[in-house]
Amino acid sequence: MNGINGHAEAAAQEVATPGARAKNTKQQSAKPKSGKESSNKQSDGVTVQPSNSEVTDVVEDEKHLTPPQPVAEPDSQEFNEKMNTIRASINALESRVTEVAAEIAKVKEVKDAQHAGLQELKTELSSLRSVTSRLAQDKDDLNDQLRKMSEAIKAKDQAAAKLRKELKFRTEEETDLAIQQLSIQLETSTLELKREKEIMKEMKKLNSDKEQIRQYHAILHESQAMRAGHEDLFLQRQAKSNELAVVREQERMVLSRMDDLRSGKGAPGGFNAFERTATLQDERTRLIQSIKEARAAQQELVVAFKLKQAEYRDYKKAQVGYEARLERIEMRKRRAEALARQERAKEERRQRDAERRETKRREEQRMLAVAQGCQLYVGGLTIRCDDEALRAHFARFGEVTDALVIREPDTKLSRGFAF
Repeated sequence: MNGINGHAEAAAQEVATPGARAKNTKQQSAKPKSGKESSNKQSDGVTVQPSNSEVTDVVEDEKHLTPPQPVAEPDSQEFNEKMNTIRASINALESRVTEVAAEIAKVKEVKDAQHAGLQELKTELSSLRSVTSRLAQDKDDLNDQLRKMSEAIKAKDQAAAKLRKELKFRTEEETDLAIQQLSIQLETSTLELKREKEIMKEMKKLNSDKEQIRQYHAILHESQAMRAGHEDLFLQRQAKSNELAVVREQERMVLSRMDDLRSGKGAPGGFNAFERTATLQDERTRLIQSIKEARAAQQELVVAFKLKQAEYRDYKKAQVGYEARLERIEMRKRRAEALARQERAKEERRQRDAERRETKRREEQRMLAVAQGCQLYVGGLTIRCDDEALRAHFARFGEVTDALVIREPDTKLSRGFAF
């Protein structure tokens, strides 16, 4: 083994001479590689992917492709049940509206009869109120006359009382008798002058009182006449009051009959047609509003169902499109994989061709080296030794143009020797 190593070291020194190195370099450059072969040369164990843009497109499509949001299929049975329920409700409401309309027509006949009765009573009441107004005016006029006559009688009484206070006697006879007595007294008696003057003055006054007495009696007569007229006016007012009370009682009775007619008491049909009509009309209005709301709910239900159907159709279309895109992507993916396999197969062929060429080149170099005496046999190598380790070991002695470890075909492990 030591001898082999010595020969190996000497051979390595000889191979490492400048002349040998130049000759080996010339032999290596004698057969240049084409650009295609050099570009296809790859290191061992590297997988080459195809440079096809379709692979990138497939990846991008898979990245951005999202399935459509699932949409539940509209329940036609549930929709039909709801529609039938709403239709039944609308039919019931419309039937009730028809019944209410017929009832309103019947009540209208009763209302017309009540209205005619009310019009008659209103006419009668208007006539009675005219009479009441006339009687009240007559009564007011009589009251004014009584008031004025009472004031006149009071004035006459005051004037009579005033005259009565001023008069010594109430009648002319009494006055004449007093004057006669005073005259006899003057004729038969001897009186002082002063007393005579007083008697003469008194007689003169009594003579002047006669006119006032006549006025006094005239005032009393007028007062009595006015009292009689006052009594007559009072009786007339009393009669007017009684007549007015009778007419007002008649008015009250007419109003009571009108109230009874309005309330339905004693009216045709036994109910208040006006209130009944208003109640039925309100009910019909509410029913019509309920029908409108039910129809609006029905329309909303139809629109919502159609929208769900449209959304479901759109979802199905989107699902079909999504599945079609998935299928296209899968096809493109398979095609890309097939292309990749083809490229890998081509690359593997290129690599094998390159390896064969390299092996052939190295064999030619070895044969040349053998012919020139520049090849060394190295034995006793480990099974893990490779070309690079062998090259690195002998590179200390000079330039190594080639190092080949002989390997087992199956395991690729070193057979223990190299060149």
